[in-house]
Amino acid sequence: MERVVKKLKKRGHDVVFHPRERMRRKTAIASFAPVAGAVPVTTLPVSSLGDHAPVFNMDDNDRLGICGPAMCDHVDVIWAWRQGKGSQITPNVNALDSQYERYSGGDNGTDEDMLVGTGGMWTTGGGGLMGNPAYVVDDHLDIDVTNVPLAQYAIDQFFAVMMAWSVPDAFLDTWEPGTKWLSAMTPDDQNGHYTPLADVDASGNYQLITWGDKCTVGPKFVASVEPETFVAFSRQQFDKATGLDAKGRHVSVQASKWVAMGGNATKVAAVVAMFPGVSPPSPPPPSPPSPPSPPSPPSPPSPPPPPAPLTFHGTTSGGTTTPIKGLVVHGPFGGRIGSVDIPALTVAPQQVTVTNQAGKAELGGGRLAKAIAIIRDALDHPSVKAKLGGPITTGLFALIFTTVLPVVISDLIAGKTPQQILPDVIAAVLALITAHQNA
Repeated sequence: MERVVKKLKKRGHDVVFHPRERMRRKTAIASFAPVAGAVPVTTLPVSSLGDHAPVFNMDDNDRLGICGPAMCDHVDVIWAWRQGKGSQITPNVNALDSQYERYSGGDNGTDEDMLVGTGGMWTTGGGGLMGNPAYVVDDHLDIDVTNVPLAQYAIDQFFAVMMAWSVPDAFLDTWEPGTKWLSAMTPDDQNGHYTPLADVDASGNYQLITWGDKCTVGPKFVASVEPETFVAFSRQQFDKATGLDAKGRHVSVQASKWVAMGGNATKVAAVVAMFPGVSPPSPPPPSPPSPPSPPSPPSPPSPPPPPAPLTFHGTTSGGTTTPIKGLVVHGPFGGRIGSVDIPALTVAPQQVTVTNQAGKAELGGGRLAKAIAIIRDALDHPSVKAKLGGPITTGLFALIFTTVLPVVISDLIAGKTPQQILPDVIAAVLALITAHQNA
C-alpha cells in the first residue's frame, strides 16, 4: 500500500499517511443512531484532560503511517491521566511499532477492524495495545460525529471520540500546536489520519490530539474532512480502588448509560464486576435530644389521602441483602403496565420498606419511590408514547426498569433533582425502545 510522506511546514518534520481508502471499515460494527431528541443535552464546557494536559507522544508518526495505534495510545494517556488526578503513562514505542507492523503487514496503515474489531490490537483478544493487557477497550460503538449533541455527550461520558479523517493539505501547511480550525476545508483522500477528539469548549469546539500535541477544531471543520468515528467503553476509565472515573461517576452508572446507547450489556457487566460497588452515603450524626414539648390539643380527623399513583409489592428479609421482587407500577399513562423483579437493584433491608400498601417504599429518604416516579413520568412523555406506538410489553418494561432504575437512584444520591434527571431518563428509555425494537 502506497505511503504518503508530507511535511508539517511550520514544524519542519515529516508526517506519514496512507490513502484514506485503506482506513475504511471492512466489517459491520455495532453503531448508535439515536432518534431525534433522544441525546441528553450536555453542559459545556466538557473537560477530558483537566487544567493541565498530559504529555502526548509523536509515536513515530514522522516515519511510519502508525496514526491508528498512536490514536489508541493517546486515548490511553487520557484515561490514565484522570484530569490530572492519575498518572502520566509513557508508551513503549518499539513495542507499538512492532505490533503495528505485524497487524499492517509492514507499513501499510490500519483500519478500524485492526484496532477494535475481533482480535484487534486494542482489545483483550489482541493482547492489548503494545502487548500490554491493561491497555484495552471492552466495547465500542460507531457514531456519527456530525451529530453534534451526540459527539458532545460521548466525549463527556467516555472522554474521547476516535476519528478517521482526510487531512487537508492547507492544514499541513500552517498547523502548529494551539492553532484553531473552525471552518470547513477541502480534504485530501491521500492523507488518511486517525486522531482522538477530547474536551469541548464553551463554544462547542473540540481538542484534536495529533503529532504529540493539540489544536482546536470546530464542528464545521470536522464535518468537512470525511469523518468516520467510534467511541469506546474501557475499564481504563475507572479507578481500580473505587470504581469511579475522573468525574466521580461509578462504573455501574456509566455502564447503564453505555447500554442505553446500544452497547453490549454482557461485556460491560463483566467490567462492572471488576470494581467495588457504590459506597452507601454516610449516615448523618445523631441529633441532640429535643426538650419535651407540651401536649398538643387533639387534631381533627384528617381526610383520607388521595390514591397513590405508584403501587409497590415486594418482600425483604431481615439482616440480609435482597433484591426487589414483583414491582408493580400504576400511573397516569394507562393504568397497570406490568411487573418485574429487579435483581440488579440489591439493597440492604434496613434501608428499604416494601409492603402491599400503595406508595410505601423508602430508600434513603424515599429515593426508590422518587426514582420509580421519574421513570413513570418518562414513560408518559409524548415522545416515548409515540415511539412505543401501543401498550408496553412485559419484556420491554423489565428491560427499562432493570437498566435505568439503578442509574436514577445513583443520580438522586448524587443530589440531582427529578427535573434534572428526567431528560436523561427519557433519552435512555427511547434508546432502549429502539434497541428492543431492532433486536
